[in-house]
Amino acid sequence: SWRNSRAASPTPFVPLATQGKWAHFGHSRNAHIAAFRSANDVTPKVDGHLTRQHHTPFFILVLAKTKEKRNKMKVNRKKVSPVSFSSRHQAILDLLRSTGGAEVEDLSQRFSVSPQTIRNDLRELEMRGKLSRTHGGARLVHSASGRSYEDRRLHRHEEKRRMGKLAATLIPENCSVALNIGTSTEQVARALIGHHGLVVLSNNINIINILLGTPGKDLRLIGGAVRPEDGAIVGEDAVEHISRYKTDFAVIGASALDEDGAVLDHDAQEVAVARAILRNARTRILVCDSSKFNCTAPVRISEIGDLDYVITDKEPPAGFVAAAHQGNTKIMTLETAHGKRAQYA
Repeated sequence: SWRNSRAASPTPFVPLATQGKWAHFGHSRNAHIAAFRSANDVTPKVDGHLTRQHHTPFFILVLAKTKEKRNKMKVNRKKVSPVSFSSRHQAILDLLRSTGGAEVEDLSQRFSVSPQTIRNDLRELEMRGKLSRTHGGARLVHSASGRSYEDRRLHRHEEKRRMGKLAATLIPENCSVALNIGTSTEQVARALIGHHGLVVLSNNINIINILLGTPGKDLRLIGGAVRPEDGAIVGEDAVEHISRYKTDFAVIGASALDEDGAVLDHDAQEVAVARAILRNARTRILVCDSSKFNCTAPVRISEIGDLDYVITDKEPPAGFVAAAHQGNTKIMTLETAHGKRAQYA
């Protein structure tokens, strides 16, 4: 027999323990020997070590058990459907597109999974750049950098028109004002058409065209390189040109607002011009609709505390309001400004 043919070679097999494998199989050395005795009814002969002829059938048994365990693990992994996992991700993104944000508890109830599962989903989607996690939930990440200027002009157009009228109430006649590039600042310019005695400085060709021909305006176009897609004038020449002036008011827009009070944009050259406009003004005004809290941008224009007024359509997040309060910045919304909502309709 096989056992008898191997009996002539009593050379002990190196114990598995010396190879660091006793712990790997989850048993002590004595447990292995006991298991071997029980399964084969044979006692190891050489100094308590498993001989080669004894070890081989037991080792095959261990491999078989290990393979069986791995097969069970594969079966268990197949029970988690990657399709359902992916479809839940898509459903979360669809919900955020319609609502702007959601809480973990609400998502947990909606998809009938644990809050921890939802947190894992949100973490993975954030790593893919699809959303931004907030305290207790998440909000959708938007970027205006890939949208055309005309699309941005149409986005929330009515809110921008009304915010422009509200901002214009802060600017008296017979003063100087600088307006930077942006679809919101264009609406401020339209609201200033009836003002007289204005010196208007801008790096926005569209704003100059809006005010061109209206009475009581001294229009100054900032010099520099013209960006063809939106008529913005940017670059070092524009920054140097602005430094020649000190205006009474500065009105800027932004591509994104962060809850910690950061005012952000995408283009570093455009941001350099916006900073120069703010730096050379006595009163600084930001005009941004509330959708910018759901957007992201990499370049910092300023902190909210560096501004005097923020004009928006809805009440900002609590963190943003706290940062504004700390910097003595006044927030004016379409719904709460002086309690005169109809005035800006």
